[in-house]
Amino acid sequence: AKSLTGYSNLCKIITRAQLSHEKGKAAASVEAINAHRDDLFCLSGCPRGEVPSLVAQGRLEEARVAAHKWIDVFGRDNFLIEMQNNMLPGTALLNSQLSELASELGLRCVATNNVHYAAKDDFKVQDVLVCVRTLTTLDDDHPLRKRNSEYYLKSPKAMANLFRRYPHALANTDWVANQCDLDLDLGTFRFPDFPLPEGETAYSYLCKLCFEALERLYKPITPPVMERLQYELKVINDLGFPEYFLVVWDIVQYARSKGIRCSGRGSAADSLVAYCLGITIADPIKHNLLFERFLNPERKGMPDIDIDFDAARRDEVIEYIYERYGTSLLNHTTTETATEDKVAMVCTVSTLKARSSIRDLGKAMGFPPDDIDRLASALPHIGGRRIREAIDKLPELRDLGRGCKSHADTSSAHPNILSRLEALVDICEKVDGFPRHLSVHLGGVVISRSSLTDLVPLEWATKGVIVSQFDKDDIEMLGLVKMDILGLRNLSAIEDALVHIKQHHGIDLDIDNIPLDDEPTYETLRSCNTVGCFQIESPGMRGLLGRLQPRVFDDLIAQISLFRPGPMQADMINPFVARRHGLEEITYPHPSLEPILRDTFGVILYQEQVISISHALAGFTYGQADSLRRAMTTDRSQEEMEKIKESFIAGALAKGVAKEIAEDVFSRLRAFAAYGFCKAHAASFAKIAYQTAYLKTHYPAEFLTGILNNEPMGFYPPNVIFEEARRLGIALLPVDINKSEARFTVECEPQMLRENFYPEACASPGLCFGEKGHPTHSPGIRIGLNQVKSISAAEVESILSARAARPFSSFADFCLRTKCERPTIENLINCGAFDSFGIPRGKLLWLAAEVRGRKSEVRREGACLLDVVDLDERMRDLPDGPQLSLHERVRMDYDILGLSTISHPMAFYREKLAKARVRRACEVWDMPDNTIVKVAGVVVVCMRPPTKSGTIAVFITLEDETGFADCVVFPKVYEKYGRVIFNSPALIIEGKVQKMGRACSIIANKVRPLSQTYRSDNTDIQPFKERLRIAGQRSFVRSSGV
Repeated sequence: AKSLTGYSNLCKIITRAQLSHEKGKAAASVEAINAHRDDLFCLSGCPRGEVPSLVAQGRLEEARVAAHKWIDVFGRDNFLIEMQNNMLPGTALLNSQLSELASELGLRCVATNNVHYAAKDDFKVQDVLVCVRTLTTLDDDHPLRKRNSEYYLKSPKAMANLFRRYPHALANTDWVANQCDLDLDLGTFRFPDFPLPEGETAYSYLCKLCFEALERLYKPITPPVMERLQYELKVINDLGFPEYFLVVWDIVQYARSKGIRCSGRGSAADSLVAYCLGITIADPIKHNLLFERFLNPERKGMPDIDIDFDAARRDEVIEYIYERYGTSLLNHTTTETATEDKVAMVCTVSTLKARSSIRDLGKAMGFPPDDIDRLASALPHIGGRRIREAIDKLPELRDLGRGCKSHADTSSAHPNILSRLEALVDICEKVDGFPRHLSVHLGGVVISRSSLTDLVPLEWATKGVIVSQFDKDDIEMLGLVKMDILGLRNLSAIEDALVHIKQHHGIDLDIDNIPLDDEPTYETLRSCNTVGCFQIESPGMRGLLGRLQPRVFDDLIAQISLFRPGPMQADMINPFVARRHGLEEITYPHPSLEPILRDTFGVILYQEQVISISHALAGFTYGQADSLRRAMTTDRSQEEMEKIKESFIAGALAKGVAKEIAEDVFSRLRAFAAYGFCKAHAASFAKIAYQTAYLKTHYPAEFLTGILNNEPMGFYPPNVIFEEARRLGIALLPVDINKSEARFTVECEPQMLRENFYPEACASPGLCFGEKGHPTHSPGIRIGLNQVKSISAAEVESILSARAARPFSSFADFCLRTKCERPTIENLINCGAFDSFGIPRGKLLWLAAEVRGRKSEVRREGACLLDVVDLDERMRDLPDGPQLSLHERVRMDYDILGLSTISHPMAFYREKLAKARVRRACEVWDMPDNTIVKVAGVVVVCMRPPTKSGTIAVFITLEDETGFADCVVFPKVYEKYGRVIFNSPALIIEGKVQKMGRACSIIANKVRPLSQTYRSDNTDIQPFKERLRIAGQRSFVRSSGV
């Protein structure tokens, strides 16, 4: 491209080539190129190009015709013959013929090197990656594989040597480069065109909206509030962002008008303007949030407003954006409309990490599949450069090589998989972070005033939507507006819960305006019974809740900010909790900082505090203070940090602050800035966290039904949420062909019997229960049809449609009136969906085969319609199948549904575990501190978060029928039992009870697998198969690295 015009044409050609063909088969037509040829050079290409390949085949006349075709498109000065010398047989002859052809046609020759990798040593890496791309191995031949290592970026001297016979080609290459003068005008903002009411400017309309909202939100409107709004509006206008805010407001306004729940997150919640526009939900005045953390006159970047939407309805919002700001809908019908569109999804570049590189490259390099899977499955989520580090540090990986097929030497006392796959790991280290494929960003939508393809090429994503070929950073660099339209399943769960509350209680609960001082809700938080609650359900969060004991909303904001890697590593949690409870004196480095640090008891916790401290102590403007904060969070040289320090201390001295105090404060700020959390972001998340805790406290059945209907989400899989409902005394109702809807539902029946409720397990004083552990509320949770394994949407619709006409009167009636396949019918039988008919499941399985055979006869022979009465009579003649034991039924439930209404699997181990003095989880909470105890359960969480000391500790959560037992395994014990921990789905852990506030955990000293010998029945069943966990699997192991 010679210029911006040429660059835009290049983007349009690429887009047409991509969108007019299937993904991965892009090809630009001559017509498309001809339509966008201005200010472009065209080279004839490598030896596989049209002209050179014809020349190489001796088809010179056809080569001349092809060259003339491109001369007609681009002109003689812009079409150039490309010569390459990769030192292959025939290259010299081809270049000689190309040079002659260029002379004959009056064209320039240019010298290039067809670069595929940067350095010569990267040839092997590139070769393996080509095999990955073409689904071949190094033993296979493929035309895309290079025949030598000469396809790298060569120096001018090397190129001059290769083309010493063609000095004019080198000169022409330099001439082409000098002709290309592209200026993308980086730093210019390109806002979308917001349609304004007549007579309004973007700024005047923004002011109008904000002042109207101010009257509604603040009564009375105090001078500080008015001044704050006027100041923010001025800054926004001075920076040129009114249109941006109006676009965001428009999108949020549409969502709210359609009943789509949404909430802004991040530093945008620091803004009163954003709050007035309904973009954010946290009151910046009430929570003392600082606007300058979001925007200030000295910050020149694009504002970043991320918005969470109800995940179930996010696509409606995206479709609105296409209709409002684009030229066509999300799925374009023609390439022409797509290339002129102003809206597209933003791509994200998925990169190779340890696991993916082991799998992809291992297959290409021909290693045994079992060895590849063994290593890839065991590795935590880390980069390829850390594979050796992980194997050296993690005990469960050290003996991984034992039994590997590719290992011949077993003489080592500690066989290591690296000795088998050394070459593979070498390559994986080199490709760490390499692009793997393009995918759709979680929520990024780019909106432009003019056609996007003026600046960005587009292509198809695997999901069938159109995405930009540039990621979010490149989009922002070009000055285009990127909206983060994120889907948050917790918002979907809240909305579902509100619908159920309306249906069963007749209450239109305004969840956005519930009181933030509801004592039962805080009691639920203090009890640590927060499974299912947004942001505060993980074992670590539950433990911190037990220590912090929140009583006001600001405590919840602090809770979300404290439980982060940085504060944990800096040991900020202990002093904060001690000061919160009056166990440690509250001190301030300087009296001027007391107003800033009072709410956090003298502890620097929020990024906003860094800005305020720099302003108060060193006299920085808020813009300068924010620049200081950002400078501290970026890797800086010691020299640069000293200059920043000198500036800070000089400012403090000018305000009369002692040098020692200024240096002390700066060192604290510097230590904090790397891990500080944005208070506005925490406040936004705290509001949603509080709403979910409120719903769990007052409407647990409705809330947990909402959670189950929106899985996967949060920290736990559906079976854990289901067991939580059981422990809360909520009736768990099985799949019923006449009662189950597509999704989980809430049913209220007075005769519900909580026969599987464990009253001793409930540790939530915030929930109200009647006598003998029975809850005073009656709703139960009915499993939906969608939960049945392998059932299709069409089959579910068939069942619901037939039932809408009339309920199913019998199993035969169901079979004849629905379009379910036999495997689905068998799964429905085995999970008890037909139990209400009172017929043994064994007979139903026989009849299912009979009905299928009769249906086939009807279709094949045109026989009379099947008769329900006849089939019901046939039922009496069918034999009974073997009766399943209770344990087998639970296992069947888990195989088909992933959960069970009958009981927790650990109930079948309890009798023998009790004899072995293994305690239930609920009993541990009542034990004194430092008591030695044994617990057993299914592993639901197993992770290695970063620690202050840098050593590796493992945090395990076991679940039994009464609740959770949170265990901590320190390095010495982990070193001994690491292999057991990460290769056993259920464990027995012995250790010492540790209590901190109302938090309770077990410090492990012994770990062993839960043996089958503890089962109370003798049937040959493999329990927990449905929960089998490979180290690193999402629902059970969340490794944060080594």
